Formats: sequence, C-alpha cells, structure tokens
Amino acid sequence: LNIESEIGKGTCVSASFELMNIDRAPIGDMASTMQTLISGSPEIDFVYSHTKNGKNFTMDTVELKNVLGDVPLNNPEVLIWIDGYIKEGLETIEL
Repeated sequence: LNIESEIGKGTCVSASFELMNIDRAPIGDMASTMQTLISGSPEIDFVYSHTKNGKNFTMDTVELKNVLGDVPLNNPEVLIWIDGYIKEGLETIEL
C-alpha cells in the first residue's frame, strides 16, 4: 500500500496484492466499487488499473471526461456504461 499526497495537487493511493497470498481477501466486484466511487465523487479523477498474468486493463476518468464533454460521470446511463466497460476489460485479461 502506498499513499502519496501533495497539497493543491491531490492524493494517489496504490495497492498491490499477491494473488496467492493467504492474507489477501477476495477483491470482490471492482466494477461496482468503481461505479460507486465515481457516482459519489464525479469531480475526483480516478485511475483503476488491474494487472493479471502480464495483461493490463486501465480505466481513467480523465479520459472519459474528455470524451463525454459536458455529460457528467454520475449520469445514470454513463454509470451503467462504466460498470460494463470495467467488467468487459477485466474479462479480457482473464483469458
């Protein structure tokens, strides 16, 4: 676990888990977790990166905001899309 924070810039929280470690709890539904975080704080920029077996999926809300323009991230249709996008991305690295 690593936390870096700079006044006026923001905070970066990074966590890395060994897949086969007995102390690692199941990750759970990360798509729903990210959807909940984004819906509650659409002004915060989130980067979710998941790596498994050398394959990586990354979702960056800054990129999404650039594509969406004036449509807010907490728009219900956008949130449904985000959930599906993350689930689909995670499936691609499971193969």
